[in-house]
Parts: sequence; structure tokens; C-alpha cells
Amino acid sequence: MYYYIFFFIFLSLFSISNFNISNELRNKGLILLFIYLLIFIGLRHQVGGDWETYDIDFYNYIEEFDLYNISYKRDFGYELISYIVYNFNLTIHYVNLICSLIFLFAIFSLGKEYQNYIIIILISFPYLIVVGAMGYTKQSTAFAFIILSFLSIKKDLNLKFLLYSTFAILFHKSAILVIFILLFSKFKYNLKNLILLSVIILLSYFILLSDKSRILSYLQPTAYRSDGVYIRLFINLIPAFIFLYYFKSLNFSLFEKRFIFYNVFLTIICFFYASQFSTFTDRFLFYFAIVQLLVYPKFLELKNNSFILLLLIIIFYLFLLIGWLVFANHSIKWNPYQNLLFVNE
Repeated sequence: MYYYIFFFIFLSLFSISNFNISNELRNKGLILLFIYLLIFIGLRHQVGGDWETYDIDFYNYIEEFDLYNISYKRDFGYELISYIVYNFNLTIHYVNLICSLIFLFAIFSLGKEYQNYIIIILISFPYLIVVGAMGYTKQSTAFAFIILSFLSIKKDLNLKFLLYSTFAILFHKSAILVIFILLFSKFKYNLKNLILLSVIILLSYFILLSDKSRILSYLQPTAYRSDGVYIRLFINLIPAFIFLYYFKSLNFSLFEKRFIFYNVFLTIICFFYASQFSTFTDRFLFYFAIVQLLVYPKFLELKNNSFILLLLIIIFYLFLLIGWLVFANHSIKWNPYQNLLFVNE
């Protein structure tokens, strides 16, 4: 438990010192941070909520994978990586390493776009990195491709957007909702966009149809239960209300404001359905957490007393991390932290 807390404190000190260090030193620090996080997430050993499930699937079911059937009922993108790794006689750790590389590339790409790497990484650490990337590999990789889709459509790179969106859906089908949010945030009524929308609709229909029964099972009120749904709602609603209150002042483009607004609106809608459909809403709250990564850095830029606000953000996320490590039902699966580089098997 203390390992996670100490690393968060290190990130906090890095974020505070970020105000006073040179660009050269900052860039070297970010490279080292990327490498460290890649090892920390990617080479974890028997760590994470779904470790056992992923491990069993990798060694027992991967041979059922059909390379030529994209409508495969599981998550084709993740299974494809697993299939390649398995056939090179490597372990599941290398699947995790590849997925964590994709995840970190997306997070650091977002940091580059908004020139605020360390704040975005700091905010990501308790929930998106520890709980998400180290626990729910498929969905966190889908989230990474959503970030890359967001950055692509923001710059009108439609082919890249289509490619990243396809990867997001192939890693976790729930990503389809956010892809449509991105499309409608940017949408203009012209032939190019209508073709793009049609391709996404057809692709989504084809992929979802093959897994219809499993998807519908999440809509059964008592089928699954996610105990942390209200905590995740809470941490998403704070930047949501900041965004709504400072809507005119925050330095976002029209596309960004639309995208954030749709995410905020759906987060608020989730509040009313969280009790009855906790797991279903929890799936989407993970994606809506992108609002945290977008709003807080811009909010810090807006205020003159940004150092005080940064300290408040650090304290808030530190308490979230400690609270989750101490009280969450499944946090025991993250403890003790182990890494492939330091275990003997």
C-alpha cells in the first residue's frame, strides 16, 4: 500500500517543482517517468482486480481466438495481442506491457497537447492508472485509444480518428458511446462527415451484434454490482461542475466545450441510474473521467492562485488514493505490489 502512496507523493513533489525547473530538466524527468510507469504498470506481477481472469483466459482460451473473424465475441484487439504474445511463447506480462505502452503514449500525448504533462499524470494516477490500467487492461487500453481519437478529430485528422476509434471499440465495446460523443461534438453536415459517421455506425453494429447477449446482461439490475460507482461519480462531478460554472472563462475550443459538455451531461444522467445499473454506469464513468484530465489543467491556468489550487488537488487525490487502498473491497488484489523484474518463478 505504501508503495503507491510514496509514488503519488513523488509525483506531487514533481508537479510542485515543475513551476521552477528548466525545460531541459523537465523533459529528462518526463522521459524517466514514462519509462518508470511503463515498468510499474506493464511488468506488474499478480497485481490488479482482474489479474486472475486475464491470466486464466490467456493460458486456457487464447487458442480459441479466430484471427479472421472480427465479430469474435470477446474483445478482438486485446485477444489479437494476446494471441501474438502467446505464439511467441511469452507470458501475459508482455500483453500488459504492450497495453501499458499504448495507455501511457495516450496520456503523454494529451500532456503534450495541453503542455501540462505532470498535472495530467498526477490526476490520472489514483483512478485511471492504479485502478484502471493496473486492473482493467482492456478498458484502459480502449480509453487510451479514445484519447488518441479525441486528439485526432480535434485536428481534423479523420483517417487517424477512424483508425483509433476502431481500435478503441475492438478493445472494449463500451467505447462506442464515447466515439459517438466525439463525432457529434465535431460534426458538420457535409459528405465527408456523413461517410465517417456511416462507417462508425456500420462497424459498431457489426461488432456489437456478435456479443448482444453479454451486453444486454449488464442491463439487468441485479446481474452485476459495482460498489465504487458513487465514488467515481463524485470525482467526475467535481470537474463537471467547475466546467459548468466557468464555462465561458475556460480556454477551450468549441469542439472541446461540446465534447466536455456531453460527457458532463451523461455523468449527471449516470447519477440517477447508478443504484439500479451500477456496473453498466461504472463502465462509462471510466471514460467520462477524461473530463478530469481536461478541466483541472485549464482551471489552474485560469486562476492566479494556481499553486494553492494545485495543493488542494494533490490533497484531494491523495485522500482518494488512501481511501481506496484502505477501504475498497478489492484493493487487496493490488497489495503487495510485485514486479516481474523482482520475483523468482
